[in-house]
Amino acid sequence: MKLITAIFNDIKKGENLEVYLVILISLIVLLMDVFGSVKFDSLTNVILAVLALLSLGTLSTRGTLVSLRNSIGELDKKIEKLEADIPNREISIFGLNGIHEDQSNDYIDQNFRNAKDEICILETWIPGVLPLRSEFIEAVKLGTKARILIMDIDAEIALQRLDDQDFPQSTARPRAAFEMLKATIEKNELQNHEFEVRFYKALPPFSLYMADEWMMMGIFWHNRSSIEGPHFEIHGKSSKFGRYVLDTYNKMWDKATPAPLKQFGV
Repeated sequence: MKLITAIFNDIKKGENLEVYLVILISLIVLLMDVFGSVKFDSLTNVILAVLALLSLGTLSTRGTLVSLRNSIGELDKKIEKLEADIPNREISIFGLNGIHEDQSNDYIDQNFRNAKDEICILETWIPGVLPLRSEFIEAVKLGTKARILIMDIDAEIALQRLDDQDFPQSTARPRAAFEMLKATIEKNELQNHEFEVRFYKALPPFSLYMADEWMMMGIFWHNRSSIEGPHFEIHGKSSKFGRYVLDTYNKMWDKATPAPLKQFGV
């Protein structure tokens, strides 16, 4: 049945018509000889039989070649896909899972919401009326450990960062941001959970939002906020990127000092 279907398909496409014509003529002549309509000598019958067999062999060979050509085409596609995937695989080995145009708060919140073990944040300061959003707060209240590293507002590096962003050389801006952060912490009683904020005085290597094995790393661009530029999404604390990021964070954490959450004068 498959052979008949293949023959009909070939005829519809206009392929192998000369071969089918030879087979058809050979069969007609042989049938005429068998039924006595016309008598042919034995040599003629042999030649016709050989032609029919050769035609069938040609069809089989063509079918094999077509199948081989299709297989080679599929193999070429797989090779092209593998070649295209090689750079991505090399990048993924380092733990880099993607690059985002900017810092996506919604995406960060989504990962904070799913965090079970630990959340880590590294920033200069965290501005905004709601510096810690509901997903972060809920995760901490449910038992997720949280650590926040922000720049010491009285450190020289804070004034340098303000100058880099063309802000007035005054600690009023980071101080106000910290007061807002402190108010959010106290309002939600986060200090009663496994939660800590520390001040660092070093030059920050990157911004970081981490939830368990997931990380979003930004860059402190000159004359612009880190949230505006591209961010790197990293998967896995044990990946090459992940190890360097977490090791840097932990070293900064160990050198940092506890932020004065209870007493802080504006």
